[in-house]
Amino acid sequence: MKKVLLTLALVFASTALFAADKNTESEKSYGPYVTNGFWDNWYINLGAGVNTWGRVDVKNDAVSDKHYKNKVTWMIEGSVGKWITPIFGARLHGQGTYGMTSVSNEKGAFYNTNVDTYSWGQYGHKIGYGLIDVDGMVNLSNWIGGYREDRVYNAVGIAGVGVAFARGRNDANGDWSTNAEFAMSFGLNNVFRVCEQVDINLELKAAMMRQDFMGEGKVGMVGVIPSITAGVAYKFKQRNFSTASAFAAAAVAAAAAEVAPYQDRIKDLENELANANDRADKLAGDLANANKDLKDCKENACKRPKGYGANGANLESGVSYTVFFPINKANITKKDMVNLGYVADEINANPGQKYTICGYADKQTGTAAYNMTLSQKRADNVKKVLVEKFGCNADQIEAIGYGDTVDKYGAQILNRAAYVN
Repeated sequence: MKKVLLTLALVFASTALFAADKNTESEKSYGPYVTNGFWDNWYINLGAGVNTWGRVDVKNDAVSDKHYKNKVTWMIEGSVGKWITPIFGARLHGQGTYGMTSVSNEKGAFYNTNVDTYSWGQYGHKIGYGLIDVDGMVNLSNWIGGYREDRVYNAVGIAGVGVAFARGRNDANGDWSTNAEFAMSFGLNNVFRVCEQVDINLELKAAMMRQDFMGEGKVGMVGVIPSITAGVAYKFKQRNFSTASAFAAAAVAAAAAEVAPYQDRIKDLENELANANDRADKLAGDLANANKDLKDCKENACKRPKGYGANGANLESGVSYTVFFPINKANITKKDMVNLGYVADEINANPGQKYTICGYADKQTGTAAYNMTLSQKRADNVKKVLVEKFGCNADQIEAIGYGDTVDKYGAQILNRAAYVN
């Protein structure tokens, strides 16, 4: 048995060193960690291996100090566990076998004649064995080296308590006997990462109980069941852990992503407000200029100049009249219709006289091209009223638009006009 255990230990050591060499570099974290939900970080493991039965003399008497050579027997095991943090976890574990054998110098409760004895042994024993225990787990690799999700090899220490069961037949009387003993277990589980979902486990473990668990009845000895098993574990979601700082950063990022559309909308509204303020400032400037023009008009009593350079007409003789328009308008009001009627009487009374209608626009609004079109339309509309409504001869009247090129009345607000002379 010593050769078997030594061989397996050498295999384990070489495998662990190989895994350490192959381990890739990644970011380590030492916590604190965010504890996952109850249903996270669970795994299930199934495996098989070998075990045997041994004894430790606690009385040091000559009889119990015998060297026992017991057979190595195949066994199966399984567990369901959960990692609470990257370092600490717990599991419910079970293992068992049928046909565990031992040889002792006392007959005991499981004396069996078909178990081979040795020259120094008088009685053979053969039993069925099972152990159910609850174990605490400590991931030594994460504890010492920092938590890494992609670490290839993890050393996990195990210690727990449970109940061991033994059942066998005594050939001396034909009776079947069953024993149950309190057991303690400890060991080392070597975990090799295959992928995110799957691990391979190589577990070295020993369960300890009273020696009469095997029915040998020798007081003062402790029974030990050492075992080596290999198994495959499947890990359920959630499989990994986050540090508190990473969790906080993720929460901040999620909150920022949620707030981002509102921040963009706020920026849009700020831009719209800035544009509205600019428009308000411009309108305020336009109003100030209009008020200035109106004040200048009142101070000058809206006096008209004495002549117009385009045709040299004298405004103080003959007909003259100015039609004023609202901003961006060219329509004739009813009030202007009345006054244009007097102008028409003057034109009709002088059939040999030529008359000019001059259209204007203020340069504070609109483009030069637009103002030229608007001033022409104002002049044309005045001519249209004189001809169509009051019967004036169209050949006597010329309509000319000057756009915003002439400051006719010395105030831009008054240049929205058509002048007849």
